Amino acid sequence: MNFARAKRPLLPISIITGVAFCTLPTHQAHADFLIKANQRVVFFGDSITEEHNYTRPFQDYVYARYPERHIRFFNAGWSGDQLGGTLNRLQRDVLSRKPDVVTMCFGMNDGHYAKLSDDSANTYRKNLDAIVKILTDKKIRVVIFSPPPVDYDKQPPWMTIPLKEVDYNATLAGFGSIGSDIAKKYGATYIDILHPILDAQNAMKAKDPTYAGLRDGVHPDEKGGVVMAGAMLLGMGAEPMPYLADTTAAQLTGADKTQLPTVGRMPIPFWISAESVAPAAASGFLDVAASRLRVRGLAPGRYEIRIGDSSAGLWNASELDKGVLIPGGFSARAKRINEVTNWKEANYFNAWRVVNLAPETGPATDGAIEGLLKADDGFQDAIDSLNKPMEGVSITVKSTGLPENVGPNLALHKTYESSDPNVYNYGYGGLTDGSWEKGSTQIFATGDKDTFPKQATIDLGQPTPISHVLLGVPPFGSTKTVKVSISSDNQNFTEVGSYVFTPKKEESHVYAFALTPARYVRVTYPDHYPQEFGYTPTFAFTSEVEVYGPK
Repeated sequence: MNFARAKRPLLPISIITGVAFCTLPTHQAHADFLIKANQRVVFFGDSITEEHNYTRPFQDYVYARYPERHIRFFNAGWSGDQLGGTLNRLQRDVLSRKPDVVTMCFGMNDGHYAKLSDDSANTYRKNLDAIVKILTDKKIRVVIFSPPPVDYDKQPPWMTIPLKEVDYNATLAGFGSIGSDIAKKYGATYIDILHPILDAQNAMKAKDPTYAGLRDGVHPDEKGGVVMAGAMLLGMGAEPMPYLADTTAAQLTGADKTQLPTVGRMPIPFWISAESVAPAAASGFLDVAASRLRVRGLAPGRYEIRIGDSSAGLWNASELDKGVLIPGGFSARAKRINEVTNWKEANYFNAWRVVNLAPETGPATDGAIEGLLKADDGFQDAIDSLNKPMEGVSITVKSTGLPENVGPNLALHKTYESSDPNVYNYGYGGLTDGSWEKGSTQIFATGDKDTFPKQATIDLGQPTPISHVLLGVPPFGSTKTVKVSISSDNQNFTEVGSYVFTPKKEESHVYAFALTPARYVRVTYPDHYPQEFGYTPTFAFTSEVEVYGPK
């Protein structure tokens, strides 16, 4: 069965706590996004494209921001590919999908991980020119991306000469200049992603020298993929997500005056993991990819925004007065779209690469290819079905009890030790990961030994004046009393508060105390409820611990 002749429809059937964004986006909204309704898009590239770490968030943003456009995507990335090789597979892998738009991201392998030479530059120009001419002659919109950069602080295992020594980013920038020339020649679109990604990478490393968005110096991980997709989308005219609400404190409803007026049909947000929020913010992508919310006239203090049954984050009244950006990690349905997009790409890879190019062909492989392509349609139908506005979603803004003048969360991503470590791979890092989500990867859990008290001790890294600890528990588990104590030497601890949590209730509490220098914050579980609420009673669960001092 020829892959290009596979029978299929041409068109588909139709928070992070502790991170505040206190101003609305500085990016101006573009007139319109480059990709139009019902268009078919092929991502054409090398292993960076094949791994779909940037193509997945790219698609997720488009689905979230433009659900009515029903845009269809296909990934034609090939590991190790160079532009010369793409000419041999252009018809089979790209044109067979009848695309309206083809995005091209090549160059990483074309430079052979060496300084830019006349030979490599001329070869790149010749091959890129040939491919773009074929595509534009067929009236296909071509978007040429510069190659992404490499990270000089990482070294690919296949290279013996350091990337910095050959100044490989200069080579890639040279290819970008060639791409710009070719785009002008044929009326295509050129977008530089190398420098925006480098800028975001440098900004992140200035805050955290260990940051790495390129796992081996070349290939983006999930964080790097979000930054890369953002650079592409911003260049293509990505528009900001709509407001979830823009209201005043006087308009809040409900018995406790915390309920925002009904927002009606709320669009699905762009899902983003907690780890990717800061890089997305550093790159400017969060300015358009996050949802918006504004509540004016609140009393001074720090407030939690809850959307449905999930915490979307904590902000000061002054920040909410100006308007805040809310990362879409609060939405379970958006996360499911992200997962289905991942499955769809894996399935399509099996169709056009694994089975279609198998050594043996015939009726068996023909049937398998046809089945996989039908599955691709099914995954797209699932995405379209999930990507419908949500009705009657509750949004609340509730005081946490923290004062307005606290600084950032000092415990965010800090290390900690547990006296009874969990051996079931539950909630590793969940005590200080910045997420109040109720999933197993976000909630901290002790082990289930029947020995109390149990403790978890957070190391803030250095003695710091602190005055408040915000701690919460999920709506499951038998956690009862939680005590907080602080220390400068990890030996002598002073208790600063104790609270008894309500069983079967998602609840948080602020432990307020006199401003005191401390490096270690200890959470102690002296007891538990005897009843089992979803798990063995001898587990202790905590959604998050946040530590605050003055600004």
